[in-house]
Amino acid sequence: MKKFLSVVAVAAFCAASAMADTTIYYDNSASQWDQVHIHYWSSPQTQWPGVALKKVENNIWSYTFEGDAIPQAFLFCNAAGTDQTADYAKAPVANHLYKGSGGKGAVQDLGEYAVDPDMPSLSVSPASGTKFSESLDVTISVTPACSVYYTIDGSSATTSSPLYNGPIHLTESATINVLAVNGDSKATAEYTFTKRNPVPVQNGKNLITDYYKVNPDGLSGTYRTVNMQFNDQKSTTALGNWSPEDLIAQGVARDVCMAFKGKHERPIIDSYAIYASYDEENLYLGVQTVYTVWDQWGEGKQPGESKPYNMDGCLMWAFDLDPAESFDGRINGTGPIWSEGQKGAKFENGVDCIWVGSTKPGVGVPGLFFPTPDGHASYDAAYCKSIPGKYYGYADGLLPSITQIWGQKEFEYDPEDLKGNDGFVDLSKEVAPSAHTFYEWTFPLSTLGITANDIRETGIGVMFIDKYGTSPVGGTPYDPSYFDNVKKSYSQDPSTSMEKEDDDIITYAPARIGKVNSTPTTVETLPAADNDAPAVYYTLQGIRVDNPSKGLYIRVKGDKSTKVIF
Repeated sequence: MKKFLSVVAVAAFCAASAMADTTIYYDNSASQWDQVHIHYWSSPQTQWPGVALKKVENNIWSYTFEGDAIPQAFLFCNAAGTDQTADYAKAPVANHLYKGSGGKGAVQDLGEYAVDPDMPSLSVSPASGTKFSESLDVTISVTPACSVYYTIDGSSATTSSPLYNGPIHLTESATINVLAVNGDSKATAEYTFTKRNPVPVQNGKNLITDYYKVNPDGLSGTYRTVNMQFNDQKSTTALGNWSPEDLIAQGVARDVCMAFKGKHERPIIDSYAIYASYDEENLYLGVQTVYTVWDQWGEGKQPGESKPYNMDGCLMWAFDLDPAESFDGRINGTGPIWSEGQKGAKFENGVDCIWVGSTKPGVGVPGLFFPTPDGHASYDAAYCKSIPGKYYGYADGLLPSITQIWGQKEFEYDPEDLKGNDGFVDLSKEVAPSAHTFYEWTFPLSTLGITANDIRETGIGVMFIDKYGTSPVGGTPYDPSYFDNVKKSYSQDPSTSMEKEDDDIITYAPARIGKVNSTPTTVETLPAADNDAPAVYYTLQGIRVDNPSKGLYIRVKGDKSTKVIF
């Protein structure tokens, strides 16, 4: 005789079934990620790179789907989303153990996983792989509570190793090996932490590394005429107009906020290098922008969409024209030009003039803004000037002299990494040269209010500001304010960066054109008298040069230093 459940019992049984959670496990022994994430889609779904798993023991990690929210496909990846398994196009099975490998390796279902209830589960804060500048306190947690032993010299931890009883204070790079013992059950883990080697800021004014350079080798622009020819918005001669001798500042690629948060945003303005020359009538400027930020796991590389002139954005030059003048660059001291009701750049580095124009040459009326008596910017005609005619344009491509494009290998890196020399790779082979964009300008000296002699005898400063939104998202030369809120969320869209709308107080110095500070600085301490020592050469800014070319240098030999001209 058949037995039937009552309607109430059936409803209760179905509700209980719907409420049951599904836990799965992942074997990380082949992929060896510091942190495992799972990304799933169909319904429900996650945003890339998914959500974190919890470490259970050794290489085993777990994840629990709540209730009946079970996806029909998933994969595993690292926390940064830069390495992943292949897709697994089936629904997860409760209590099953899955194993995969990086490089889009196949995922295997290894069947049910038997959990040892006494097995210690270890975790660490901050995460393994964290880099630090001065010191770092590392906290180890274990569940259930039990004895934890550790070493910091890379050797395996044993029960004879120090017993963990509080945060581990690190002042140097270290590998922490951990052993947790709970009765007969044991768990081990290894965590690595790296101390950065930041490069000192030159004179408190500029970051000079192997990749960031300001007036490299004493270069400060050339005295010559640049004949620019424009066809509508385009410059037909730009890529042939500039040479390495015109370089006044070298930046890096992927140092804009979208590299950290918001890679899906287009277009991209990422300045890489700026160039300058002048004659008796004009100042000539050029900026190479590069395309090295793209939606890695979404749209992929879309160089056409990356072009700055494909948006109604703005370009900005900041000038230091007069050593006695400066201003904050804000309309009436309140907010940035064109967006005075919001936040943006504020200059505290001697800048006394700003040029703002459209990414689409010929659109709108670009303006040169000069300081008011109270040190602000204004739209009043006395402080805002325009330049008639066509005087700037762009070209698709990369200058022939740029054979390498240096940038951080990974996206979403720590912006502190920009202050050193680690993690940089050549990105020039990622896209075709035509994916990049070069802009150039002719500024009449009379409109700037200076003469060629002013440039020769006193010098001027310039810096290019990368804009996307109201606030700088990067720039050349480097300034730390561009990245102080880079991983925080934009108020209108949490998937993008707050750097588009924060206050950036710019304090680092512009690159110089013409006259450069002639006082040698930051030259290394000289050894005791040794006039047989090899000669070492420095630029007038105190930057060591191993192979000096044409120009004026400081020659240091033993305890003697002299100026020399090559």
